[in-house]
Amino acid sequence: EQFGRAAALKQEEKKTKTSPLEAILKEEQVLELQKKIIEKSTERKMQSEYLKTTFLKSNGKTKQFWKLDKKSRGEDRWKKLEESRQQQFKMLQHGLMSRDNAQKMIVNEALKTGTTACILRNCS
Repeated sequence: EQFGRAAALKQEEKKTKTSPLEAILKEEQVLELQKKIIEKSTERKMQSEYLKTTFLKSNGKTKQFWKLDKKSRGEDRWKKLEESRQQQFKMLQHGLMSRDNAQKMIVNEALKTGTTACILRNCS
């Protein structure tokens, strides 16, 4: 048992003892790796700063453009809805479309646009 421990201790000493050349090589590798880490971290910092500044510069313009675009899309949608309802009314008025078909078209258009359907009533 003692011989086994002694052999294990000798093995551990061999592992921990390194030649001066190996120690220098390991030290150089460590220094190179530390240098790479520093370079990468500075590169990331520069990139994040660049992204922050470009985002801040363009952020105001983007919000304004998005609001205008959203407003114009909403106006276009309501304009199309109004035009389609006027067209349906004219077709109904001139007898080119039955009341049932007009009602179906109105309901379909309302479903597309997310509005409520206008109910056609018989005035006679």
